[in-house]
Amino acid sequence: MVDTFKKIFEQAGVGVAQLQLSTGKFVHVNKKFAKMLRYSVDEMLALTFKDITHPDDLAKSLESQEIFLKEQMHEFTIEKRYLRKDGTMMWATITLSPFNDNSETTKYLIGFIQDITERKKVETALLRNEANLKQAQAIAHLGSWEAKFETQTVRFSDEACRIYGFLPEESQQSLESWMATVHPEDLDYVKKEIEKANATLSDTSLNHRIICKDGAVKHIYAVIKFVLNHKGMPIGIYGIVHDVTEQKKAEEK
Repeated sequence: MVDTFKKIFEQAGVGVAQLQLSTGKFVHVNKKFAKMLRYSVDEMLALTFKDITHPDDLAKSLESQEIFLKEQMHEFTIEKRYLRKDGTMMWATITLSPFNDNSETTKYLIGFIQDITERKKVETALLRNEANLKQAQAIAHLGSWEAKFETQTVRFSDEACRIYGFLPEESQQSLESWMATVHPEDLDYVKKEIEKANATLSDTSLNHRIICKDGAVKHIYAVIKFVLNHKGMPIGIYGIVHDVTEQKKAEEK
């Protein structure tokens, strides 16, 4: 049984470590975990978890460990940053389990560690791009939206919410409430244009007026595109909306 455990411990596809609670030192680490942090196994055994935890995440790690033990949880997963031997940073998910060693008091923790550094880089890039997109939409008065036929809902970007007069927390609307914003005098025209596009599943664009909740009338330019499933059937639409009110006012003058 012991040999089997050692074999699993060493050959695991993730980092594995046994931590002594009283000292914070590693009792056992597998080669995978040591390699992740660019140490040898012997070097790791001379360290405590505090030595390799990013300073900004140390308080969070200690707090999570305290909650884990206090509530006598069987398993607990956190995300935190480690510092490698060369000073570079590694993001990881750590799943902790208690290891009692035949006693009632938890003396050890077993941790299963997975490197998620690349995933975090992608998440950061996406958030950065999303922030840039929001800023660009606000500058251009250009919003985006997506409607799903199955749920009969529409989700608006922040700038689209501003254009339509919705609050940010009202970014999800029903198709009915969305169409209710169309100016009554333009409603037939909008419906006919959408029906015409739906018949051919072709992209369309249209100028029309909307009435916001506060009664303000705006002129918008909308571009509509269809989302098709693998059978070529429409399952939704998406597009952009541009506030051209000032442009229309200038044209009228």
